[in-house]
Amino acid sequence: TAEFLRSMGEGFGDSKDTKASMSHSSRSLTASHSFSSKPAVMAGAVGFQSPEMLDGAAPTKASDMWALGVTIYVVLFGRLPFSGSNRHDLRENMLDESQPMYPAEATTDRKLRRWKMLINQLLQRDPESRMTAKQVMQSRLLRRGLN
Repeated sequence: TAEFLRSMGEGFGDSKDTKASMSHSSRSLTASHSFSSKPAVMAGAVGFQSPEMLDGAAPTKASDMWALGVTIYVVLFGRLPFSGSNRHDLRENMLDESQPMYPAEATTDRKLRRWKMLINQLLQRDPESRMTAKQVMQSRLLRRGLN
């Protein structure tokens, strides 16, 4: 929930209200956010912010797609796609490195190769080149199923 993330030092920008619920039977997480109309100075954890947000831009749908790419990477590989010993180093590496570093199994495992392709399309530096939510939902990976 928002309280947990705030206790871990992760913010929601100018979030007025955040609600999250988990259904144990369906193993799904539902979250809803209610944001004010003024842009936040900083929204989310540095490791999940898009390059344009790190340069001071307001969050957009394209930056949400970047965060989705980071989230999928973390779920699959257990770490952030870019590394740094502190927030400053992490930020610099995110702005300097063209692609995230993948573990070896991302090249050898067929299923992980498919996810890697999707992640790379979500982690495009140029926001205009990033996949949209509609494109993600229409991707071969999701249309074929996750198997």
